[in-house]
Amino acid sequence: MSLHVAWYADETDTMTLMVAGGHCAAHPQQNEAVYFSFGVTGVVGANERTWQFTPENAGAYYICGYLGQAESSDSLLTSFEGFTVRVPSDSVSVEVAPSSSEDTPVTITVTGETEGARWLQVSAGVDGCESASGGVITDGEKLGGGSFSKTFSYTPSEMGWYVVCASVGENCSFQPTAQGSAGFYNTTPSFVAAQERFAAELRAEVERREQEQRERSATTTASTPGASTPPTSTTGPSEAAGPTSPSSSEAAATISSSQLASALERRLAPTGRAGMITALLKRGGYTESLRALESGLITVDWYSRPSDGRIAAKTKDRPVLIASGRLLLASGETAIINIRLTAAGRKALGHVRHFKVTAVGRFASTGRHAVQVTRDFVLSS
Repeated sequence: MSLHVAWYADETDTMTLMVAGGHCAAHPQQNEAVYFSFGVTGVVGANERTWQFTPENAGAYYICGYLGQAESSDSLLTSFEGFTVRVPSDSVSVEVAPSSSEDTPVTITVTGETEGARWLQVSAGVDGCESASGGVITDGEKLGGGSFSKTFSYTPSEMGWYVVCASVGENCSFQPTAQGSAGFYNTTPSFVAAQERFAAELRAEVERREQEQRERSATTTASTPGASTPPTSTTGPSEAAGPTSPSSSEAAATISSSQLASALERRLAPTGRAGMITALLKRGGYTESLRALESGLITVDWYSRPSDGRIAAKTKDRPVLIASGRLLLASGETAIINIRLTAAGRKALGHVRHFKVTAVGRFASTGRHAVQVTRDFVLSS
């Protein structure tokens, strides 16, 4: 904003201009909150000057003009004018699709509305928008006033929860007038391959144990007095042996990825008293009974979810892994997954009544691509 001042002075007068908060004191040295100060000395007669001033915060300001001896109590307030600065009513929102990836591009859509010309900045990172492992997507794209919509493509390179942050400001170096954020989960192909190897090893171990059990049962039956040995056929498997176990590819064809995703998503959020914050802290985590539709490795990770309307790049608002669990299951087996709180999780839940969480669940097995789902929920005390 421009500050235009006109005054008349003799050769001994000094004109002092100040921008103060709250009010203008009787003498310039009595002002406490001073945001701008300038003095003109030795200019005789009628004068005019214009200065530029940019308020950094919203609130009430006063322009104070003093005329008299510099640094003296004789310099008295001769004119003042007040004005108010408000926060611009700009808005920004971010959407990311898909919500999970495997080192593949995601589409980032940034929409919003501004009161006037602004600059748009968009960045992403594993540990928040300031993370060096992420990257700047756009660093200062000019926007006109009104509604806007921008689309970007971004390819993550590390495994973890990514946060995409967008902000608008009057220029690239000033404090943002609005900001928004969204997240997505990225898994590297090497991690997927490792999970699939684990699932294959599990299936081989299960089949080995089942074969040992069948052999022990056959030995017990043969050694029992009065037991008759069923005739064997040289042309094919015995009908008494029952149907053979389906292969992993046959199981994958029977159970769809959407069925697996739906079953896993339903189990991502805790339920009952065991899922309350006090119980989680007392027991060190949460246990959930899972039944495998097919053999594979199940992973469940809980991340803190950035608070609505706040900058996810701030340290206290970065997504943090608060709990994690892993479980290998054979097809049809029911077992307990133990989702243990991390040290960061215990600290985060220690003094809150409500806590927003994003859960990421993943199922990897042989014969199909890994299935991954996310779910948002709120923990309460």
